[in-house]
Amino acid sequence: MFQILIRKGLNTSLVRLSRLGGKLLPAKLILEKVAVRFQSLSIETTNHCNAKCVFCAYKYLKRPKGIMDESLFSKIIEEYADIGGGELNLTPMVGDPLMDPKIIDRILFAREYKAVAPIYFFTNGILLDKAISKGLLDSGIHRIIVSLIGSDRQSYKRLSGVDRWDKVISNIICLLELNNAKADPVDIRIGIRTDLSMKDLSANKTYKKIAALTDKIDYQYHFHNWGGVVQEEEPKGGMKSEETRKTNGPCFVLYRGPKILWNGDASACMCININGDEELLLGNIKNHHLIHLWQGDKMRNLRRQFFAQDLPKTCRSCSHYNSVSVLLDLHHRKLIKECYNNYISSNYFLSGSIPRNSST
Repeated sequence: MFQILIRKGLNTSLVRLSRLGGKLLPAKLILEKVAVRFQSLSIETTNHCNAKCVFCAYKYLKRPKGIMDESLFSKIIEEYADIGGGELNLTPMVGDPLMDPKIIDRILFAREYKAVAPIYFFTNGILLDKAISKGLLDSGIHRIIVSLIGSDRQSYKRLSGVDRWDKVISNIICLLELNNAKADPVDIRIGIRTDLSMKDLSANKTYKKIAALTDKIDYQYHFHNWGGVVQEEEPKGGMKSEETRKTNGPCFVLYRGPKILWNGDASACMCININGDEELLLGNIKNHHLIHLWQGDKMRNLRRQFFAQDLPKTCRSCSHYNSVSVLLDLHHRKLIKECYNNYISSNYFLSGSIPRNSST
């Protein structure tokens, strides 16, 4: 537990220094670059889930549930690789990626394109049995983040809404042991979501078993409100609500990258647009090239709305909001430049098939 505290303190200090460094540099040129070429792509291949976590907005999901067509996934990956590739997040808006029976095949397909990397997702671990773990470790995925909910069977059931504690713990230990035996080819991280204090957690027997296999453990007792959908007064044990920040210019999410929903709809927000609200949709990838959606009028108008403090309804009370002025740190500046340079040197850009300029 002491290691977690030290790492958290160090990371916080580094982030603050990076943000300070980012603020000292002019942002306009960076924002112009990211308006032309996004930093990261997120794909929701399914929005099904097998848990009912009290801090998640899954229970408020109104749009249809489904699984992305293989041909649609292939189109997205091919277009992403065409414009230079980059980071690929396979975490659903809400749901669990392992509910997609073809998730390993999709990772294998994406890995055929060297430019598409790193690839990662978050999972609750319920379906992460030995066979799936072996398949994932051999698939070429770069990172897996397992959300461990609670600290024992009772708290797990209370917070997750299902009784799968023993299975999840067995799955996590198996995954870590298999990865360790292969000399850690995959970056596996455990994110503990609990209402237990860090002091009490450090004495927990289950935590000690996991800590003996990895030091990549994070502790989280906050939840965000998913654009105001999840209310603070709802029962979440001792977990705390994130503070809603004052809006000041565009949210950084609007510069990070789109999330393609399982039906092909492209959301400008990759975090909290659980029901595919029209205000945040850029169009459908079935009818457009990926980069056209990002450079289109809808995306530009969304950013202008933020500058004018005329936010979409979903964004007005979102606790996940972070302004560009806060998060445009040195780390993100570097990634933005890399993605932009990869884009303008790609064959697709050089062919002149797509717009070369876009307004922030």
